[in-house]
Amino acid sequence: MKKLTLFLSAATILSLTSCKKNYTCQCTGNPGTSSSNVYTFTIRDTKSKATSTCKTFVPTYNECHIQ
Repeated sequence: MKKLTLFLSAATILSLTSCKKNYTCQCTGNPGTSSSNVYTFTIRDTKSKATSTCKTFVPTYNECHIQ
């Protein structure tokens, strides 16, 4: 029983750390303009990968971050 509990605990931790969720990437403005528009994108991935993906929009927009 002790081994089963340990196995289930480890499986729960692994599933939580690799869990994909919907994250909102919010970007503002366009480089070279005075635009104050706000753009949002939904990214379904782990938080680490969603943050990395969100940052790839920076060349297109002034500032991007996960909400």
